[in-house]
Amino acid sequence: MKRLLLWAIAAQIAAADDNATITVEKAVKYQATAGNHRIELVLRQGPLVPGKHKIDDHKGKTPPTIDGVTIAGTADRLPDTDHRTYSQLQSIELKWDGKEVPVEARHYVGLLNLSLDPGQSLQFVPSPDGDALLIQATGGDGGESYLTSLVLRQDGNHKQYGAVDSESGLPPYPYEVAEYGEVTGNTVQVKTFNWLPTEKKDE
Repeated sequence: MKRLLLWAIAAQIAAADDNATITVEKAVKYQATAGNHRIELVLRQGPLVPGKHKIDDHKGKTPPTIDGVTIAGTADRLPDTDHRTYSQLQSIELKWDGKEVPVEARHYVGLLNLSLDPGQSLQFVPSPDGDALLIQATGGDGGESYLTSLVLRQDGNHKQYGAVDSESGLPPYPYEVAEYGEVTGNTVQVKTFNWLPTEKKDE
């Protein structure tokens, strides 16, 4: 399987006047062939702009949300945008065999301060037949650290598994995925499953 990871840092600079702004955007590009399919992906990250979103703390009764999606990377607190700058995954561009597959913002809008360092804090694992792609990434720092798993599918039936508190980094083969289960009182059951078979085939 051939893979190509490219880093691109793009800056959009407005005209040089008193109202000039500079927006820095980070993009991670991924391409792979798995099974008989070609997968092309671009993750774009930029600064969180609170005014462009609806951010709600629900009066502390439930974790805070952004555009209705639970926020990851703030340890269940509202983003302190008065004193900190947060990065946000802002778009996912996906093509399967050259055909665009939409990815709705609800799958990634709540992921703040992702590191997006391929191989260190970000990994891509396609399914053997190439109809699905697992993306795992770590974000936050210290007590705000988390691991998120996002499964993108050729048929558009994507799923973002709830971010799990974690300081352990990326899971190794067979790439364990954590999923929130039943809620009992103040506890949440976390179920896990392996993305690939537990026995690795000889290559």
